[in-house]
Amino acid sequence: MCKQQLKREKVETPQGKIVKYCGKIVMVYYVKMLHLCTQYKL
Repeated sequence: MCKQQLKREKVETPQGKIVKYCGKIVMVYYVKMLHLCTQYKL
């Protein structure tokens, strides 16, 4: 599917990082000292 074309975009936001990886949007939230990772596949 998208093995050869790996496109990655990073967007820095005050809440955390939004990483656009291969058509999927992965949102990483940093809360205090805890690294909470929530993934949204759109």
